[in-house]
Amino acid sequence: MKKWLAVFIIVALALSPMTAIAKGGKGKGPNPSDKAYEKANENAKFLRDEDRAKGKGKQKRKRNKKASFEDEKEMKEKKARYDEDSESKAEKTRERTEEESEDKIEETRERTEKENKSKRTETEKENDVVKKIKDILNPQGSGE
Repeated sequence: MKKWLAVFIIVALALSPMTAIAKGGKGKGPNPSDKAYEKANENAKFLRDEDRAKGKGKQKRKRNKKASFEDEKEMKEKKARYDEDSESKAEKTRERTEEESEDKIEETRERTEKENKSKRTETEKENDVVKKIKDILNPQGSGE
């Protein structure tokens, strides 16, 4: 009984794709997107024909050229403003980095001077201690 059930399920699964192939995969009618393309194409064709009949085709093209020229002019102005802003930002950044680097250089210079001073004072202290030890060990040489 189990074998017959398994065989039946396998056969059913094997035959199910064949029914889809026999159907042709197209279903009931044209795809909705195909209809939309056709409708849009017809509408555009109708509008083009209407404009030609009224003589508006050339006027629209002239208007579009004028608009594109104005858009181009506006884009050039925007680009010029953007370039000016970019240059001023770059200059400010350059000045700020120069100031920061000068500050860091000054801080480093001050730190090294302090370190050198402390080293000199340590060396002087060591020399004083050495002199005192020499004086203690050799009291006769200090009188000379």
